[in-house]
Amino acid sequence: MNYCPACGTGYDDGQKRCADCAVDLIELVADEAPPGKLLTVAALDTPMKAAILASRLEAEGVECFIADAETVGMHGLLAGAVGGVKVQVRETDAPRAAGIVRSVYPSPSRPACPGCGSEETRRKGLSLPMAVLVVLTFGVLALFLAPTWICTPCSREWR
Repeated sequence: MNYCPACGTGYDDGQKRCADCAVDLIELVADEAPPGKLLTVAALDTPMKAAILASRLEAEGVECFIADAETVGMHGLLAGAVGGVKVQVRETDAPRAAGIVRSVYPSPSRPACPGCGSEETRRKGLSLPMAVLVVLTFGVLALFLAPTWICTPCSREWR
């Protein structure tokens, strides 16, 4: 099987040039995977965290690449500007890698709506003047008040 080095499209053995890119095709060796599109499965704030996640992915058999580690390593404040240190995998491995990333870095859980069961919920916040008033009135006890949650689809509120 042959593939295009520019776009990664695979072709039967009879063709010599890519129909889309007009580039000569390269023969695919049995043990070599064609270069494909890379997808970012995680963006972290330090190169060390990205290396640890990459080690975990490779231990699970997912080939991964780290992008922007040198930039963030040279000047850590650039992490926000470049979008963090990115851990990337091939498009074909992305669903499996995403599951591994979720197991390593679970997302903060939100309560499900008691009315419709949706997990599209958000915490209802206080305005700044109201928050100041509550803290001044109740002091430290205000920290122990139960938060109010709102369901986005059905607009139900609960504590």
